[in-house]
Amino acid sequence: MHTDYLKVSICNTESEARVTFGCGGQERRSRLVKKQSCITLTLPTNSETDYCYIDSDGMVTAQVLYGYKKFYEVFMAIPESRWGTKYLTSMKIGSATLFSAESINVNVYPDKHRITLSSLKHHSIDIDDKETGNIESKSWTSRVFSSSVPFGVIVYEIFVQLHIETVLPEVELDQYEYISYCIGAHVCDCIVYAPAVQTFDVHDMKSQSVFYYTSSVSKETFVLHFGPYVFHSNQAMQIVVSIQGRILKDAFLCTVVPSNLFLAEYLATLPEEYAIHFLIILIPDNLDVIMLNNQSLSSFDDKNEIDSFLGLKIWQVNLQRESHSPFNMRSTVGNIFGCYMFGYGNENSYSTPINFGNESREFIFQYQTQLTHSTMPTSELATTSTESVKAVCTPTPQKNGDEKDNDCDGYIDEEIMNGKDDDEDGEIDEDNSRTTDSGCLHGWFGTHCDKKCRCEKNKCQASGECKENVSCIHGFFGSKCQHKDLIMKSNVSQEAMQFRHSTKCKRNFKAVSPLSIRFPASTRISWIQIEAVSTDSLKDIQMHFLKTSRQCYTGHCLDRRDIPVENDTLIIICNITDYVCQLNISFHEPTYPRRWCAVYVSAGRNFALGGDVNMSSYYKDTKGVVSRALLSVDGTIKKSESLCSTTDINDKRPVWRVSFHSPVVIHEIVIHFRVTALKETFAVNLFNPKDQVIYTYRGVIRSKVSILYKARIDSQTQHVEVSIHNSNSVLSICEFEAYGECAPPFYGIECTELCSLSCVDLLCTDDGYCYHCANGTGGAYCFDGCLEWCVEYEELTNTAYSTTRAPSAPYQKQSGFQVENFWFYFMTIPLLCFVCFLECLRDHAHNRDVESQPSQELATVLSDTNFTALSKAKSSTPVDQ
Repeated sequence: MHTDYLKVSICNTESEARVTFGCGGQERRSRLVKKQSCITLTLPTNSETDYCYIDSDGMVTAQVLYGYKKFYEVFMAIPESRWGTKYLTSMKIGSATLFSAESINVNVYPDKHRITLSSLKHHSIDIDDKETGNIESKSWTSRVFSSSVPFGVIVYEIFVQLHIETVLPEVELDQYEYISYCIGAHVCDCIVYAPAVQTFDVHDMKSQSVFYYTSSVSKETFVLHFGPYVFHSNQAMQIVVSIQGRILKDAFLCTVVPSNLFLAEYLATLPEEYAIHFLIILIPDNLDVIMLNNQSLSSFDDKNEIDSFLGLKIWQVNLQRESHSPFNMRSTVGNIFGCYMFGYGNENSYSTPINFGNESREFIFQYQTQLTHSTMPTSELATTSTESVKAVCTPTPQKNGDEKDNDCDGYIDEEIMNGKDDDEDGEIDEDNSRTTDSGCLHGWFGTHCDKKCRCEKNKCQASGECKENVSCIHGFFGSKCQHKDLIMKSNVSQEAMQFRHSTKCKRNFKAVSPLSIRFPASTRISWIQIEAVSTDSLKDIQMHFLKTSRQCYTGHCLDRRDIPVENDTLIIICNITDYVCQLNISFHEPTYPRRWCAVYVSAGRNFALGGDVNMSSYYKDTKGVVSRALLSVDGTIKKSESLCSTTDINDKRPVWRVSFHSPVVIHEIVIHFRVTALKETFAVNLFNPKDQVIYTYRGVIRSKVSILYKARIDSQTQHVEVSIHNSNSVLSICEFEAYGECAPPFYGIECTELCSLSCVDLLCTDDGYCYHCANGTGGAYCFDGCLEWCVEYEELTNTAYSTTRAPSAPYQKQSGFQVENFWFYFMTIPLLCFVCFLECLRDHAHNRDVESQPSQELATVLSDTNFTALSKAKSSTPVDQ
């Protein structure tokens, strides 16, 4: 895009940051942005320079004012570190501009073609190794852009005035919530782009009604008038608000941010090119907790409540540039809320979100648990009468876009849906899975073909290990990439902790105490793994859990055990059976330089993946497609009707049951339901190998349900059953996850390897590391012996890793086999056995001697009770050989 005028406002809510900026081949300059402050940069442009760049060593926000002839527009710039691989866009009359740090191929849906950015002639420019490309649109339409490499997208149009919208990358969330808004005395429209086949519900806040919409290949874009609305969906959508005012001939256009990506603080400036500015605030709390430049918003005079429903309120706050630029809007209690900027002048208007988060929070508007509207229409799923049939899939010839699972792998036209060549056949089409050499479908491995390949691009060996120079996919790590890595979706104090590479310690960073990890939601963890450049960087590490909500555990790492692996990795195990929300890692010597490579936080391994599932009945839709049980344990969380395991509507007691190939110890169960009715209750039963119920949980069906089970070591689970009783709705499970460990004494990917006999209670991790060692032993497998003086010695030499302080040695007293004198027993028992063996040989020889004596001599010998006499008798009597 050509520009005559370009200003960028850089704001910083974190510690101070230095930004470097420039345009084209011009000389770069730098500025310092202090904490809680903003600076404005006017960038030099000319006819030969279309793009400028800004680099920063900290997390800052960039608000861009773009000028072209008599037009102005303000939009939010997304940093390269937060670019995505997939974007949903909606355009009226205009273009989409794509940015990439390298030459890439981008797939376009529904056009079903591929674009190479570096070869575009329409608007191609090469600045500082940045490639850009434009896609033109002559009418209101929607598109999906996807690539294997992250890139950026903006859309723009010039009709009555200039509109530029930053497109947010698709963020993977468990469920999506969007809240639209409308300003009083204005005409509002909501443009909804819901690609692929998905069902979403729309809550009209004015009429207090709920409506269900289902997109299809032929109908993916919806226009809703007036509003405001609340949208809930299991898949990502793009929603744009169009607000037509009486003052301006053209409309405001603003991208709606998913509400679970809202923040608790915003900092921005008001552009001087516009005369009138106001904010739209979406908040479930009272205004008392919101501060505007350290003034409570409740005491702010120039504000209006636009809408209110079930605790959710939408406010319009008018600002004056002279007194409110820059402005800081924050919640004093740390709760998230929505904040959008609007403004207009004589001929121009602008509208933009200020910022968005990179971690998913709880929805700010939980209407599903509050609504009791009796006229709510039931979903299409719950009104279709079907027969109870067995879930059978017959492979059919491939036909793109036929909405059928041609290869019976549980996915429908999956490459068309995600825009990726998953099977690497050079085409964006339906995957036709073939079995591998091990007899499993492509992407699966294991004795029962129930382990999913978690390596990039499905590049797994038959054993499940990643091929050479191939890493685990985003969010997984550990043995054969089977452990869920919580830190990848967490808010961290140092982003370098999240760096992953197939080569260990490819990069390293200076760890600054304390390192903070705030998890996206309350969760349970299995262990923490830290990789460093040396053993010295792993000494004296302290761990503390903080409470961010009522159900979170706070305190130290309980029953802590440190396991050094090689010389550059430390595994820390904590025995915490409650939910955790935030972890702080600190050092005894915070000034001591420590070079770390990566930090992992394990949520455990999902044992339900690929399990044997049975259902009491199976749903069949109007097209005759039958639901399948394996859709609920395929490792994919897509809450569309076609990708969930669903029972028949006529089944009054629907039951879903999964069986594990070997007994396991369950710690947490996570169920992703497809909600088909409000306030429906369900029950979960755990069965032992004898098919006896050992635990029961009852609750209300929600989109995502987490159940913590504080199991004893001997509480082995063989089956899990989910059921609904006396219901008129269906049971629809999109994904079932069971996190735990192999039942002792086994470990390993197949739970067939035996834990070390030195492990207390024969309990060990997936890699065979003992959870606890008996007193006097240590090491990963508790093989290392240690006498009592070893504790004092290691404290003096400072060679031991610290445990919870309560200071102690790494070998703590535990229940189980006590071996304070391990080496004494080890040497004494074989010696005793050897002595007994010699005595047996001596007795045998003695018996032979006695049988060869005359009876009188034998009587004399037997009557003599003195051992010395016995020896003399034997020596005075010759023995015939």
